Amino acid sequence: ADIDELLVIHLGRRPTFGLLVAGDIRQGAHGMAGDMSLNPLLPAPGGPDWCDGHAVDPDAVGRVVHAALAGNPQAQQAVRSYVPGIQPALALACALLDPEVMVIAGSLAPVAPLFLDQLRDHLAQRVQEPPRISVTRFDQFASAVGASHLARREIHRRLTEGTDGVARLARASLLS
Repeated sequence: ADIDELLVIHLGRRPTFGLLVAGDIRQGAHGMAGDMSLNPLLPAPGGPDWCDGHAVDPDAVGRVVHAALAGNPQAQQAVRSYVPGIQPALALACALLDPEVMVIAGSLAPVAPLFLDQLRDHLAQRVQEPPRISVTRFDQFASAVGASHLARREIHRRLTEGTDGVARLARASLLS
């Protein structure tokens, strides 16, 4: 399906947004559109406190996600308790952008069933036309996969676009 208005929410250690506006990826004037790392609406400083104080552990989120998937009730509750802290920012983003679809991505995507109903209820109360919510099948590597597809498409475009003769293939031409 063709979707022109999309909001991707990358949930994990540091929540960020990805924006598709009028069918185009929105990068912003400084390439920072969607970076919510300094926004006080999100519980990001110092790492997620829902990881039971283990934010210094570089894989604290992964450990909580794996435990939640294994049925650990404390880990499942930790994931559920994280969501109310990010809901105001998600509702604000939906009100500003009016996306057709919100995609949940990132390391919390595998445990999204634990909080989807809660998120849907929150958006229904605060957004006139809440978006359809979808969960990506990718995990924390979704950004890397997307970036690799974009890079491949750009290389293909540069190699196949017309030139005034034979263009010299040089590293600098691919970085411009």
